[in-house]
Amino acid sequence: MQERKFYAAFVGINAYPEGALSGCVKDVLELDLFLREWCAQQEGLTYTPVYYLAPNEADAFRLEAHAAAAGRSVSWDAPTYFHLRERLFGHFETAAAGDVCLFYYSGHGSQTPAPPEFRRRMLETLVCVDSRDPNSPAARDLVDKELAYLLWKTFARKTGVHTVLIMDCCHSGNNTRDYDGEFRFRFVPSSRSQVPFADLLGHGDAEFYTLRDGYADFRIPSYVHLAACRDDEKAQESANGGLFTGKLVEALRNGGASASYRELLQGLALTVGNRAERQTPVAFSQQDIQLDQPFLSTGMRPYRPFFNVRHNARESKWKLAGGAMHGLQTGDLMRVSDGVREVETPLLEVQATSSVLAPEGFDEDSQQVKAVRIRSARPALKVSAPQDGAFPPGVTGMVEIVPAHAAFEIRALEDGAWGLFRTGEGEPLFRREPDAGRLLAGMNVVGNWMAALELQQTSAAISRSDLSFEWNLSAPSILTPEGPQLRYNGDEMPVFGLRISLAPGTKLSECYVKALYLGSRFSILTSLLRDDDNRLAPGHPLELTLAIGDQTYRSIPVGIDDAYARRGVAQINDYLKIIVSTRPFSVDSYRQDSLPPDEGQAETTRDLVPPKTAKSNQPPEWTVFTFRIQCHR
Repeated sequence: MQERKFYAAFVGINAYPEGALSGCVKDVLELDLFLREWCAQQEGLTYTPVYYLAPNEADAFRLEAHAAAAGRSVSWDAPTYFHLRERLFGHFETAAAGDVCLFYYSGHGSQTPAPPEFRRRMLETLVCVDSRDPNSPAARDLVDKELAYLLWKTFARKTGVHTVLIMDCCHSGNNTRDYDGEFRFRFVPSSRSQVPFADLLGHGDAEFYTLRDGYADFRIPSYVHLAACRDDEKAQESANGGLFTGKLVEALRNGGASASYRELLQGLALTVGNRAERQTPVAFSQQDIQLDQPFLSTGMRPYRPFFNVRHNARESKWKLAGGAMHGLQTGDLMRVSDGVREVETPLLEVQATSSVLAPEGFDEDSQQVKAVRIRSARPALKVSAPQDGAFPPGVTGMVEIVPAHAAFEIRALEDGAWGLFRTGEGEPLFRREPDAGRLLAGMNVVGNWMAALELQQTSAAISRSDLSFEWNLSAPSILTPEGPQLRYNGDEMPVFGLRISLAPGTKLSECYVKALYLGSRFSILTSLLRDDDNRLAPGHPLELTLAIGDQTYRSIPVGIDDAYARRGVAQINDYLKIIVSTRPFSVDSYRQDSLPPDEGQAETTRDLVPPKTAKSNQPPEWTVFTFRIQCHR
């Protein structure tokens, strides 16, 4: 068996000269103890941690208790600017394929004005123990772009290393209030001037930074980033530790270590949100599919849309973390399970981002209850089937089988397979299937796609005049009132870009934006706007971006699959839905792969690149804008 290593580097800072904290070292020790126990249960995995701590006097007892539980005492270096910049990442230098690397930070977060070479007005920072010490004039905050460079420099040329960042600190914010007097915030204002681009670590490395149109773009290696809050929110802590880390360790000890990152964060969004009105944990990876990996593992698990269910003690109701914004409707039949018990129950009430249901027999304190939709109250896809009874009748998921006169029909083909057709047309919508069950699964994908296309909402609080949509199209494409009409330039694939900003004179002070890209092969892509960076505010526009490898592109390619082109298809219609809300939200439940055409075994994708190419009691206001992306070849 291959011997593997788990490299962990922990930073916990309580003893700041100003703005001292009290729970950061506790966070480190609790997560470290869990990881020690978890690694001890694995075969051939050696745990190798290092620590950069600034404990206060009260931490002495915690360090002693941790030493007794772990069977060894912790030694540490000071979490200074020099150590974090020059030494910490050296711990990962010998990591090889199959190893796991974790960087965990618990302390203050802050901001600094961004140099003009960056598109954003502010950059996020990690506050080192000596960042604000007048006796350390060479020290400053570690800027997020410098952290990105350290990650890239350390891991860009490593293959097979699973890398994770966990940050329990504030990313940004202005005036705040304590949560019931129990929690405070891990944020301090910036006290030193803007760091010039030329002084940032990584400046001058042409492999990392690229200047395009006067702005600096940079490479992002493969890693998973878990953050305690969005970049416009603040992370809360008490003497018992950070709210995020405490709930994270609790979830991991209660079975969350076997969940994917996406599943883990969806659960944390509920448990943290129940304690803090404005703290939303988020996850990010350059390749969105990496969030479907199990926690601290390189194994991949297929993504299955689901919704977390938690009992809300204040309302004495079971609440599901999904609502009308996610395509749910009152009466939808849900299968609810905690891994042991399983029941089917309808949605009783559907609001914008949450729903009410009444599953019986579940522990009200359980963190393991999940639900999947097994039948829609109003299926988006109605299909007529052959009258010989060979195809199973009924309703399942987003599909209803009807006797006749539907816009779609199932046909039995000469080779014994089944195919789904638009009524009156001669080509199957996707690859024919000899098994009726697999065809029905593909039909559900089509039904989900159609339900997403039909998603509509208009709020008086968010109108078209509040937003500015700035398109950038490759020649000879044109912009029509319905959306871009993209055209190939010879064999060159067309591209588009979209920049969204608040319009002059709008009354909106901020809003949150997500995008659904509905591909012509029934894929739904949800990652063109990141969950941790989708706040739209004055001076903070958003751009759609597509991640390919370690590069991020603002020009997004759209192409016609060669299988379609060989059949003479010269035009496709994709759709872009822009969802705008007054509160943060997720659209992960819409994500799905494309269906292969009825020719060969074309690779399914989750993106736009062809296969051959690389919290308040008031419900949020929300509006959906739909654009047709037409491509001609």
